[in-house]
Amino acid sequence: MHLIPEPPPEPGDASPPGVPPTDADLIDRSVVDPESFGEIYDRHHLAVFRYVRSRLGFAADDVVGDTFAEAFRIRERFDPTRGTTCLPWLLGIATRMVDRRRDLERRWLRPLPGTLRDAAGATDVDLDAVARRLDDQRLAPSITRALAKLRR
Repeated sequence: MHLIPEPPPEPGDASPPGVPPTDADLIDRSVVDPESFGEIYDRHHLAVFRYVRSRLGFAADDVVGDTFAEAFRIRERFDPTRGTTCLPWLLGIATRMVDRRRDLERRWLRPLPGTLRDAAGATDVDLDAVARRLDDQRLAPSITRALAKLRR
């Protein structure tokens, strides 16, 4: 019986047949086949989401999306010699995205009155509550004038 030798692996496909590709393989493959990066997302989305949510408490979906977009953009920089899983790399990117988000919010919150700024600086801030308080402050003078016009 003659055995037919296995064809040589395709570029970016270092895994033997029947063995799922490593993250490093997928990232390498995604350089020529961008859609293969989707498996990186499928594998690590939940872990990255949980990490971001634990650090930020809100807006996790946006930051996770930014994290994977940035990872895709710089995927050629991934160093497979540091390990075949890319989760630590993704978490590093997510950390930078969380820091950027916090910086952006600090700049946005700086002009707010002290009590609102202090409340919004908490890690578990309810941005909807902050927005309602801002609306209340903005509407308070006209509500006061309208109440003053009412008869007792």
